[in-house]
Amino acid sequence: MHIHTHTHSIYQQKISMAFKNINNASNLNPEEYYDNMASEYNDVVVKKWGYQMPQEVTKCLLDNNLSTNFEILDLGCGNGLVGVEMHKSGYVNITGVDISEKMMNMARKTGSYKKVLKSDLSKKLQFDANSYDLLVCVGTTTYLDPAVLNDWCKVVKTGGYLVFTHKTAVWKIWEPTQEKLVHDKTMEQVYLSDDLPYLPGFSEEAKQHERARIYIYKVLV
Repeated sequence: MHIHTHTHSIYQQKISMAFKNINNASNLNPEEYYDNMASEYNDVVVKKWGYQMPQEVTKCLLDNNLSTNFEILDLGCGNGLVGVEMHKSGYVNITGVDISEKMMNMARKTGSYKKVLKSDLSKKLQFDANSYDLLVCVGTTTYLDPAVLNDWCKVVKTGGYLVFTHKTAVWKIWEPTQEKLVHDKTMEQVYLSDDLPYLPGFSEEAKQHERARIYIYKVLV
């Protein structure tokens, strides 16, 4: 019994270490980081910390009349939280992409994706130009350079949509690039959410100060 308790304690310490840096995860290796967190992700991030972005994003898709018939690319799909919410609302043509094999296996088991592929999203996407009607990227831009937007716009069909989220710390990094692409008529903004709670249960500071925004852009080229 003592050995079992000791082993459980070590396991909990490992999980605690994996999660404690979630707001600084851009400094870590995303593949290793999310592999470590996979088994406990829903219990901690969703139930304990109150992560609701998949539900909020799906609501925005419906409110903005984005067709459930769209071919969709879910970048940074993780364990499938976004795909599950979209699938519930009638979006069934979803391809997931992630870097964590453990998370990807969980996403596959949800039954919400046509396929789930492994890819490093910091590199050029493996898809042909004009392949998708809708690209979604939820809770992942922390790890990416905004220059990836150019690649995203190529993968999405002209007249298709980009939908993504940023937490507070990411706004100042990404929004200038977004504004430049709008100015250059590469895309146009069709929706910007109110500032929403991001991980309100993470800490009192997060509850008070950290927010997330949902953006929808139409691709023009």
